[in-house]
Amino acid sequence: MFLELFHYLIGFFIVSLLVFLIIKTNKYFSKNNKQLTSQTMTEHFMNRG
Repeated sequence: MFLELFHYLIGFFIVSLLVFLIIKTNKYFSKNNKQLTSQTMTEHFMNRG
């Protein structure tokens, strides 16, 4: 029972973290007046690593 709750909390944390990062990236692109598309996202992450 506890492990199921723990897994649920970890999943919720990961999802909220992803949403937070997407919103943050969206605001970053909006500041630079760039259109946020999957292509620009891919280029952004490819340039990083």
